[in-house]
Amino acid sequence: RDGAASFHGMLISASGGSLRGDSPRPGVLLVHTAVGPHDLFLQWKAQKLAACGYAVLIVDMLGDDDGSGWEREWSLARRAPFWEDDTREEARRRMAAAHEALVSAGSVRVDGDRIAALGYCLGGRLVLDYARGDPDGLLAVASFHGILDGSPLAPGVSRMRAAVLLCHGDADPFVPEESVQACVAQLRDAGARWSLLQFGG
Repeated sequence: RDGAASFHGMLISASGGSLRGDSPRPGVLLVHTAVGPHDLFLQWKAQKLAACGYAVLIVDMLGDDDGSGWEREWSLARRAPFWEDDTREEARRRMAAAHEALVSAGSVRVDGDRIAALGYCLGGRLVLDYARGDPDGLLAVASFHGILDGSPLAPGVSRMRAAVLLCHGDADPFVPEESVQACVAQLRDAGARWSLLQFGG
């Protein structure tokens, strides 16, 4: 929950094989594109990560319990707060709630000190915004064709401890080159360990 709003994630984990019984697992927050969490690609990715021993939460950032995110007008209204909030606090607050939900899920033991966040498109921006708050336990973020910019760190934060991977298409129409460079400059200034994979064409 975030205030009065409810969110509907999906927790995926695996058992058996080489997994270490009841040992706490590293966790992954998997964040959707603009169409929301009801995406077969996310389920496929979560299952692949779970098979490697991770506990994976497909994060719902829109309050979408039934796939309404595929409806453009519904999705636009639910995404509006992210674009209107220059502080990015709403994004960080919702990501923090998802982080807490993953760690306290109960059905699988999750190591709260070993969390990664992966996001696609809108989700790429949201995981970067979360890392800009430097939360405890977040070790790595990866943005895949994410919305990149040079948004400042959260108030009171001077560094980013999480390692950052940016996977970016050079011809991405949503992210001009100056936005990529602003993001990289901000990561550099924050002392982050970062890598940029920029794919031509």
